[in-house]
Amino acid sequence: MTHFAVAQYRSIRREAEGNLERIAALLGEDAAQGVELAVFAEWALTGHFLSADEARSIAEPIPGPRTNRLVEAARQTGSMALVGTIEQASDASSTTAPFYWGRMESARSTARHI
Repeated sequence: MTHFAVAQYRSIRREAEGNLERIAALLGEDAAQGVELAVFAEWALTGHFLSADEARSIAEPIPGPRTNRLVEAARQTGSMALVGTIEQASDASSTTAPFYWGRMESARSTARHI
């Protein structure tokens, strides 16, 4: 049986770096309690309530620097994570929730909200 956690924490709007640090810390805390899959909210990495311009400015490609760091955090804890972020796409930014663990994402769910 897989042990999972739904991670509820207050992400900070437009503070992707700080949110990333908190997500990585929560992954470690969860893994220490036997959690194998941690599920985070939509836009957990970037924060919520962004305007279209703000979303485009904070979006980054997948894979990218922040998502690579999420992969490393998952690898270090031996866990999986579902983390909502904003993907920089060629035509527009989109909301993406990739799965991460010890290698690059295995699945990606994309929804166009902007």
